[in-house]
Amino acid sequence: MAEETRDLACDSPRTDEAMTDRIRLLPLLAPWLRPAAWAPRTDRAPLRLAFLIHVLAGIGVLVAGLSIDPFSDWLRDNDFSFLHLWAESASRFVRVFERHTAEALLFTAVMVVLTEISCVVIALLVMLWGAADEPLRTSFAHALRRVWLHTTQVVPLFILGGVPITYMEHLCWMFRRSVWSLPVPREWSTFPWWVRYEEVIIGYVAVAVSLWFLWALFRAAGVPRRDSEPDRPPTCEYCGYNLTGTAIEGRCPECGVPAVLSLGPDVRRGTAYDRAPKGGFSVMQGCWLDAVFCPKTIGRQIQVTQPSRRYRRCLTAILVPALAVSAIGFFMAMFAAERGRLDANEMVEILLLVPLMAVCCPAAAVLLAMLMASVGGTFLSVQDKRNLLPAAVQMQCSLGGFLLLWQTFGWIWGTIAVSLDNAGLFRYLEEVLLLDDDIMAFLFWFLPTAGLLFLDGILVWKGTSAARYANR
Repeated sequence: MAEETRDLACDSPRTDEAMTDRIRLLPLLAPWLRPAAWAPRTDRAPLRLAFLIHVLAGIGVLVAGLSIDPFSDWLRDNDFSFLHLWAESASRFVRVFERHTAEALLFTAVMVVLTEISCVVIALLVMLWGAADEPLRTSFAHALRRVWLHTTQVVPLFILGGVPITYMEHLCWMFRRSVWSLPVPREWSTFPWWVRYEEVIIGYVAVAVSLWFLWALFRAAGVPRRDSEPDRPPTCEYCGYNLTGTAIEGRCPECGVPAVLSLGPDVRRGTAYDRAPKGGFSVMQGCWLDAVFCPKTIGRQIQVTQPSRRYRRCLTAILVPALAVSAIGFFMAMFAAERGRLDANEMVEILLLVPLMAVCCPAAAVLLAMLMASVGGTFLSVQDKRNLLPAAVQMQCSLGGFLLLWQTFGWIWGTIAVSLDNAGLFRYLEEVLLLDDDIMAFLFWFLPTAGLLFLDGILVWKGTSAARYANR
């Protein structure tokens, strides 16, 4: 019995290896199926291969796009020759290039350029979220590889989003056609809910597929890589002077600061939240306050070669409160915009939009703040010839409380701007300043809100600058 058990134990790894060989292409073609588990398998994939998969994904999106009209015609006419309808749609697409070659090529080139620019922008976000102590070009290449490989997810998302939207539009078209044939028009309130709230439903579908794509991409980007850290000589934390050969009880020959402040065991032990065994809310709150009022102090505490990813919790912890703030803020802003006079249909429509805005606004705010930190960290990395993105992402995460405060202020200030606009203040100023009242109302809300976001970028810059000579 022991002999048989031993043989079975030996056969299992061979079976696993055979299974791995059979699906070795799946992590490259569909990394979004298991983004965290399959991320290490694609770390070393050549950029040319990733770009080729990206091109194939673009062709897949084109094929899926050409299938929308045939699917709609199939629903409308009950014609089951779908392949014939798709061939006609492809023929119409080709005829457009034949008849309007210059315009079609220009439009295609513009779309390709915009797509690649979008990939670069998303790569900047991914590069920051998965930042590691490595050459900057390596970080960018790794992020771009991730984005190109994950564009294959657009094809199933396009189908999952396009099919229900097309089907719903078909139902709306059928209902409207039946209504148009009636001698007496029906009231809007008697229409089915999926007709009255068609745009809201489309918005939910679009947001759902977008969040799924971003979740899979950032989930894969956040997996630590196994690349070895570059060897650097010990440097002074204050001036960057090479301290090789300097005794720890000595001083920096350049600036005179004691070497123990750069090389001692108490230097850069991490923030209070990193050092806390459990990291409670009170410790996290202290890090939020220190990041706002003492950004350079936090910058001298964070570890550029941070092995842990616990600092991300300082940012993700604000998501649930931000959802509540956005939901309440959107409802109050809409209530103020309608001067408190809402009928039943308008109230239902606003309530349907509340969850959508509650998800979109915090996600957009976090992505915008991360993009600013990525651009600032990249600029400092080029200036100081060292990858400072790990410090930039830790600073931005430490400012999670500030981002929550910024979003709360934005909704409150927006409600005040809408109320003042309803009171006629900006129409009165229009006669004095000769500026459109809608533009003034927007600037009244935008300038202070953008100023606080700019302050967030300054705090990230200060904290990241304090880590440019970090030894650990």
